[in-house]
Amino acid sequence: MSQPAGRLVSDDPAGFTPHALDGSVYSVVQVGSTMVAGGSFSQVRNNNSNTVLTRNRLMAFDASTGAISTAFNPAPNGTVNVVLPAGDGTVYVGGSFTSIAGQSVRNLARIRVSDGSLVTTFNGGSPTGVVKDLALLNGRLWVAGTFTHIRGQARPALATLNAATGAFDAYFNRTIAGVHLEGSFTNVMKIDHGGGRLTAVGNFDTLDGVRNHQLFVLDVSGPSATPANFQTDFFTAACARAFDTYMRDVDYAPDGSFFVVSTTGAYRGYGTNIACDTASRFETTSTGTAIAPSWVDYTGGDTSYAVEVTDTAVYIGGHQRWWNNPYAGDRIGPGAVSRPGIAALNPLNGIPFSWNPTRARGVGVFDLLNTAQGLWVASDTDRIGAWEYHGRIAMFPAAGLQVPAYSTAPFPNNVYAVAAQGGTPPLARRSFNGTTAGATAAVAEGGITWAGVRGAFMVNGELYLATSDGLMSRRTFNGSTYGTPTPVNGHDELAVLQNWRNDIAAATGMFYDSGRIYYTLNNSSTLYYRYINLESDIVGALPLTASTGVTGINFSQVRGMFLGGDKLYWATADGTLRSITWQHGPVNGAPVANTAQVVSGPGVDGVNWNSRALFLYQGANGQGAGLPPTAAFTSSCTSLTCTFDAAGSNAPGSTITSYAWNFGDGHTGSGAQASHAYTASGTFTVTLTITTAASETSTTTHPVTVTRVNQAPTADFSATCTLLECSFDAGDSADPDGTISAYAWNFGDGTTGTGESTQHEYAAAGTYTVTLTVTDNDAATDQTQQSVQAREPSAASVAFVAAASTNGNRNNHTAQIPASAVEGDALLLFLTINSTATITAPTGWTEVRATDGSGIAVRAWSKVATATDPGSTVAVALSAYAKGDLTVAAYRSSTGTLSVIDNGATSVNASSSGQSPALDLQGHALPVVYMGVKANSALTATLPPSLTERSASTGSPSGAVHAWLADSGGYLTAGSFDPVTITLSGSANRVVVTALALQAQ
Repeated sequence: MSQPAGRLVSDDPAGFTPHALDGSVYSVVQVGSTMVAGGSFSQVRNNNSNTVLTRNRLMAFDASTGAISTAFNPAPNGTVNVVLPAGDGTVYVGGSFTSIAGQSVRNLARIRVSDGSLVTTFNGGSPTGVVKDLALLNGRLWVAGTFTHIRGQARPALATLNAATGAFDAYFNRTIAGVHLEGSFTNVMKIDHGGGRLTAVGNFDTLDGVRNHQLFVLDVSGPSATPANFQTDFFTAACARAFDTYMRDVDYAPDGSFFVVSTTGAYRGYGTNIACDTASRFETTSTGTAIAPSWVDYTGGDTSYAVEVTDTAVYIGGHQRWWNNPYAGDRIGPGAVSRPGIAALNPLNGIPFSWNPTRARGVGVFDLLNTAQGLWVASDTDRIGAWEYHGRIAMFPAAGLQVPAYSTAPFPNNVYAVAAQGGTPPLARRSFNGTTAGATAAVAEGGITWAGVRGAFMVNGELYLATSDGLMSRRTFNGSTYGTPTPVNGHDELAVLQNWRNDIAAATGMFYDSGRIYYTLNNSSTLYYRYINLESDIVGALPLTASTGVTGINFSQVRGMFLGGDKLYWATADGTLRSITWQHGPVNGAPVANTAQVVSGPGVDGVNWNSRALFLYQGANGQGAGLPPTAAFTSSCTSLTCTFDAAGSNAPGSTITSYAWNFGDGHTGSGAQASHAYTASGTFTVTLTITTAASETSTTTHPVTVTRVNQAPTADFSATCTLLECSFDAGDSADPDGTISAYAWNFGDGTTGTGESTQHEYAAAGTYTVTLTVTDNDAATDQTQQSVQAREPSAASVAFVAAASTNGNRNNHTAQIPASAVEGDALLLFLTINSTATITAPTGWTEVRATDGSGIAVRAWSKVATATDPGSTVAVALSAYAKGDLTVAAYRSSTGTLSVIDNGATSVNASSSGQSPALDLQGHALPVVYMGVKANSALTATLPPSLTERSASTGSPSGAVHAWLADSGGYLTAGSFDPVTITLSGSANRVVVTALALQAQ
């Protein structure tokens, strides 16, 4: 796999983030559900609010809503450069200050996120200079900056402390010395760690007396920090003298395999050790001296600041205008791509993705933080994402563009050959397994002038063609048909990259691997490559050298080439095909010396491979091989019914467009899965024929034996009782392979009945066990039982005792249970709120009904009153403030016990009335109706004569909640309580009506 699948963040920033109104935001971190930001700002405000809040250089806000914390306000008296989570609800804060949280603390502190207070058990050691960056690793706090001493110990620029107490830790005891420019102060500007290494960048020259100019790498996997076997000269060249160091940021990949460095410095051209205004990647496993970056991308004279490496992209922000711009300073050069202020680069090669939200450039982006929620951006400007206003902090949600995986196609496969000059057919293919070639077959030309093709390769079902006019295009290709061509020219949008067009026109072979297009040129003994981002169709501006030839291959003789598995294959003018072991990228893609061998050719197997271009097929899934299809299927039979599955069929390099079934009994079917019911037992020859998009077919047959086996029926029934009369329905009974011929009922009182549905009236109240026996058309039977309750008409009743309600805007709604209630009464609790905040049920109450709508939520709970309930308070907690009504009511049974036997709810949007749901009273019950509405004005309600109002509450306007509780006023003896309408004095935005039936037991 040269590049795994991934996803970019959205290019549309979230709308809820707060705004810093002045200064800059230099650092942003997440602690649980809270974000903490530090910088040089002093005034902030919530989104969609005009209220300006004072937050000097530190603020905290909710990660989901953006609401600025009212409890967190440590107010350091100087700039905050870095905030780092400590892992326990606190953060380390580093910068240039002498007080924080009302305490005298110098440059390094630890603060509680919950209330902004100082953690006094941590002593940051009063660094003698500015703290620039912090890192937490293996229980140690790494502190970087411009200081010379910390905790009274001489530790210029970088030190380690005990993460819990701040006590001095001698884990790092190396000497950093020297400067990039004379007269500047030694400092470490940024640090990051991964893969057992820690990289530091800044204004220094040596580590333990050994030159590691502006960047050194430590091995932090052992008992002490030691210099890693890593040294680069890439940052030794001078940039503009205005900068004491031109290093700006460093960040490791999530898996620790590499790190990326960003720089400033002003344009100084490109080439060896020219690192000004660039982003560059280094491999963690690289060892030795004079290590070169794996790739470098150039802005053309603009600074890149913050870097955040994810599994999919290298996000980078600064005040750059362009990327892929090595040829010009402060202007557009050939290949330049517009990415103002922020960009996403391909980790394989640094070439930009199409992701381009844009931002007001200002000085730059000073911090980027990738979380599960999205990418947070901290800067000094307030326009980002198509010029949306986001004051100095923004977040791009995680659900953005999907980036597919890219890999090398496998064998066996089809190799396509573009005929050499004068050859026919213009395009041919032959199967190939890496050593043996199959017969040659002509392929449809698809309207393409193949004589003009100079190079070709396939990736994920798309054919890339480089033609003699210096252009490249891509189109879908399934082995026989072609899609509409799309130019591969993202690098030409601002200024034509002519040297790439010149290379295309002179190409003699071409293939793709690990984010690179490799190619050979006419009369050149060099294998070149350029970076390419397949997602954005951008090709790298610089031609680079992969190999000048190794033993076994002469690149000047190439006449077509392709990469298959771990070998590079190439043809020569005499028609011979050779292979050589290939070392895959993304770092050192190149052939391996002394591994070449002849594979095929006129003198070997009679096959002539001489061509203008060769390419190996790769299907849309990255695995297609372009070989003939194979039909295969499995079958499974239950009695006379069989299911067939063609999942084992395959069409390498193409797609299966149809499945045709012949079931062997005169019937046919279609689809990858099919089902067929035979009419008699026997053995049938089943045939499957598949057809591909390339009009190729494959057929397979095998016998299927079916034997009819009767399956017993399943007995099932439902029962409903009103007083002594019960109805029974066996409609849910079924026979999987026939019909039910008889239904026999035993009603449990010595009487019986027949038929699919029936009724029976019991002579006396009681619990009866009803038995249903069903018989199918093959005399098989099944039986089931359930209990029913027959009731005598009763003088029992349920009466209203008292009710109370409260209304307000709060996150903890409370109401007092009526003092007139007694132990054993039924207590009902109803809640209506004007939001979808999370509702926590009160302890000891059972939820009866829950109704959630757009901007409204209603709950109903019940419980049996205990001796301590009357006169006590019941509380319902919410996850956020919401306007609402809380109503509690007590009801008493003449029998001493009662229960909720039915409930329901109706919900509507804007309306001037509400209708209650129907209730099943099961012969006798008291209906209770509760209506909650959300409205922007005061409302009154008119109840129908069948309801007696028990409680009413009215909220304040604009999203207020109003509620009414009523019941039937008396115990009803009937089968049901039909819907009733409650009329409002005006229109409500939302209406929910909940109804319960209380029955004496």
